[in-house]
Amino acid sequence: MSTPLSDNGLPLHQRLKALSPERRAAVQWLLQERQRSGAIRESAACRLRETSFGQQRLWFLTQLDPESPVYNTVTITNVETPVDLSSLTAAINTLIERHESLRTTFDIVDGKLWQRINPPWLVNAEIGFAAPDFVRKPFDLVRGPLLRVSVEVETGRLVICVHHLVTDGWSMGIFLREFAALYAAHREGRTLRLEALPMQYADFAELQRSELSGDRLTELLDFWRTELADLSSLDLVTDRPRSAAPSFKGGSQSLVFPRRTLERLRALTLER
Repeated sequence: MSTPLSDNGLPLHQRLKALSPERRAAVQWLLQERQRSGAIRESAACRLRETSFGQQRLWFLTQLDPESPVYNTVTITNVETPVDLSSLTAAINTLIERHESLRTTFDIVDGKLWQRINPPWLVNAEIGFAAPDFVRKPFDLVRGPLLRVSVEVETGRLVICVHHLVTDGWSMGIFLREFAALYAAHREGRTLRLEALPMQYADFAELQRSELSGDRLTELLDFWRTELADLSSLDLVTDRPRSAAPSFKGGSQSLVFPRRTLERLRALTLER
């Protein structure tokens, strides 16, 4: 949805300062071009844009098993009760209009994968308990939308299901923060003007493609082909027989880090 360039709790100028001179110049050029063309570009017609390498890889994996829900991301939160369905719907659709990735679909044109930026569409929340089919039902990557929402009016439990091609954990953090602010504003009858986005995800994808192309891409590919050549298979001891096909059944482990450790890690990443 958004890239690390657009929001990590720091002003954009600090994010730019942390980049290499070459990358900073490329980003600043792109931002200037967007300003000259009218900042955030909106069009009544669909637009084809380059995909990122990550999207291209994930799209390929989905083609191996199109009916699998393994790349359906699910986020659960709570909204203030009694639930105001009108405000909730307005907040969701404001985000769809604001973030191009939430109205993006994917298609093959002339043998190449593109992300198609669609005009803003309306998504209505399903009312009631989010049944397993709600999160397991596959998305139509060509027709979309790649987002669906369910809400329990009595409890305020909100379930947001989005395909991983157009979101990730970072992006959903932005989604939830902006949704909470918009929902509160609509409930209270206020007008909330969110800060304009300096980039959309498709802009990041095109910047990534421009940086990792030609001689630079060849250099990187040659490096990793050399590094990974002649690798032997690694036979790990497992606690039970494993099937040839992945099941994607797994678990999660939560860890708590001291705030000071997280602050130092964040500072370290910005220095790189």
